[in-house]
Amino acid sequence: MELIKKTTENKVDIVRAINTTRCLQNFTDSKFTLHGAIIFKEEESEDIVTSLKVTDETGETFFINSISGTVRKAVEAFIDAFDATDFEEGLPLKIVENTSKGGRTFYSLDLDY
Repeated sequence: MELIKKTTENKVDIVRAINTTRCLQNFTDSKFTLHGAIIFKEEESEDIVTSLKVTDETGETFFINSISGTVRKAVEAFIDAFDATDFEEGLPLKIVENTSKGGRTFYSLDLDY
């Protein structure tokens, strides 16, 4: 496993991000508070995985993973635009399901301001 980008040095968060079984597509049209992100490359499959550390409306904090390139690009933009304090305070996030012109379902992230 190769870490590509991350918002934390917390080793527990990194391990939890890598080991989560929660998938982004199970949370479409959901709103969360984003507290961090880790982008890593799986050695076995060569997939690039984006892991989001989120808190839901009930206050539960957990990680959600995605191999979507669209999601990865959004998270890279968040990491480049915001600093560690912003992630600690939390960014309002919405997971959105869209359909391409060709009829394919894809997922994107939007800041919910």
